[in-house]
Amino acid sequence: GDVVGLTAMLNQVDDDGQACLNVDGIHAVLRYTALHAAAEFGQLATTRVLVDKGADVNARCARAERTPLFYAAQHRRSQIA
Repeated sequence: GDVVGLTAMLNQVDDDGQACLNVDGIHAVLRYTALHAAAEFGQLATTRVLVDKGADVNARCARAERTPLFYAAQHRRSQIA
């Protein structure tokens, strides 16, 4: 839910101008992306930042092949869905 911190991390670039953080990176334990987590836990502002930064809205989690939309719907996060 720390949108300011998330935005700062997503805006960091290396010396070659490449993003330091992969917006679609898979969490090693949870096995899904930050967008999946934001959708699941109802973090609307975080969801918006991630989508604006190019997060894949159709990404499938490694544990169940589900999209962020699935998690939003499952947890009744209608504003995110």
